[in-house]
Amino acid sequence: MFNFNLTIAIQMVSFLVFVFLMNRMFFRPIVRAIEARQAYLLEQQQKASASLKETESMQRDYEARLLKAREEAHAVISQASAEAEAKRRAALAEANAQAAIVLDAARGEIATERDKALESLRGEVAAIATNISAKVMEAQPAVTRKGA
Repeated sequence: MFNFNLTIAIQMVSFLVFVFLMNRMFFRPIVRAIEARQAYLLEQQQKASASLKETESMQRDYEARLLKAREEAHAVISQASAEAEAKRRAALAEANAQAAIVLDAARGEIATERDKALESLRGEVAAIATNISAKVMEAQPAVTRKGA
């Protein structure tokens, strides 16, 4: 059957010494390295999570500022458009008023020139009528003389 002798005892002691030395020199450093790596990975994961939260916060802030800037730009554009329209209307009204003034002045000048022309024409017509009547008067006695 089974012989229990000193060889088995020496092999058992050798095995226990081997396990003890392996544990001291190999397994513990490996376990410490694995734990250190896990701690490092956990720390990096926490940093990454914090960075992600900060990035998301910055993105929300950026989007809010961008929206506000767009709203302000739209308001400025609307205000500028309204001011430009008001200036255009004012300029148009002023141009119309000046045109009306120039037109009234031109009509007045035309009326004055027409009155002067009519007065001059009346004077010329009167002079021509006087000349004609004088010539007719001169010619009439001659006609009466011939007929007499």
